[in-house]
Amino acid sequence: MIRGRVRQDDVQIDGRDVGGMRIAWWKNLGGVAVDPRVRDTVDAQRAIFESIGCRVCDAEPDFTDFDAVFKIVRAVALGYDVDRYKLLAFVLSTALAGLGGALKTLAFLTGVAPRVAHHRERVKDTILWEIDRGERLTPAEIAWAQAKRSELYQRMRQFMERYDFFVLPTVQVPPFDVNQAY
Repeated sequence: MIRGRVRQDDVQIDGRDVGGMRIAWWKNLGGVAVDPRVRDTVDAQRAIFESIGCRVCDAEPDFTDFDAVFKIVRAVALGYDVDRYKLLAFVLSTALAGLGGALKTLAFLTGVAPRVAHHRERVKDTILWEIDRGERLTPAEIAWAQAKRSELYQRMRQFMERYDFFVLPTVQVPPFDVNQAY
């Protein structure tokens, strides 16, 4: 740093100079709502990347189906009723989606819903809604979501073959009062 300015020769990532690094800059994340204050905060940093020699361009992977996949996977993680037929569907969908994510999902399947079952009155309504939704999912819905999740992973992997980094917000909204529901 020199007088608050970043010089290109001062910056290295993983031992590599940043000059010429390919940076994909987010556009709209497939239509996800992002608070304008978050958008402005992230976008204000673009000039820094450009000033240190990075090649920054507006680009992001194809996020088709991400919202539906996220909602199904989240509901499964919170409330999936593991009977033998649904467990078979889960095992088959695991083969499609990859073991890593499936193990995380299985940990929730056997953990959250059973622990909440005897204390539903102490659990937030939105969590109960997700658990109930997860219990109603069909094997076909879960298999679809796992297959689409695998497709999303492949699209992201292919996208990142063209870029060194993908800059995007990590939150949709700024922090809010703890008493606000969400």
